Amino acid sequence: MSEDAVYKVLKMLGAAYGKDNIEPETAELYVRLLSDIDDRTLEQSCLEHISKSQWFPKISELRKSAACMRLSIRNVPSSYQAWQEVNDGIVRYGHSNEPQWSHPLVTQTVGSLGYYNLCMSTNQVADRARFLEAYADFRDRYIDDESTLPEIKMLTSSW
Repeated sequence: MSEDAVYKVLKMLGAAYGKDNIEPETAELYVRLLSDIDDRTLEQSCLEHISKSQWFPKISELRKSAACMRLSIRNVPSSYQAWQEVNDGIVRYGHSNEPQWSHPLVTQTVGSLGYYNLCMSTNQVADRARFLEAYADFRDRYIDDESTLPEIKMLTSSW
């Protein structure tokens, strides 16, 4: 992403929220902390924020919005779609042939609960609740990871 793109977004935000002058230090911080997001995604995140909030966005809000956009672009199934996919897989393949799932989040969730356990369970209501809860947790972690600054990822990966 270019600095010019961040300044363009800040200009849009200023116009939308009636802020004629954004402090240079604030602008520099936005540039530094948003520079890893591609121009189009950042602009779309900005427009989405403007359409949904009456307040000037924090950097974290724009980063999270960009992460959610990347998630939707990657065709991540909703939690209910993922649960339906698992149920269809159980019916189609049975307990001895676990299918390939459409997304790593589905694979991770099924793995955490155990495919065999899901197949052999007699309490589908509880399984559904546990699946949806686990899927939401893994999805939230995925979004957190996507919105984490690259410098922070490098720092934490070296620990």
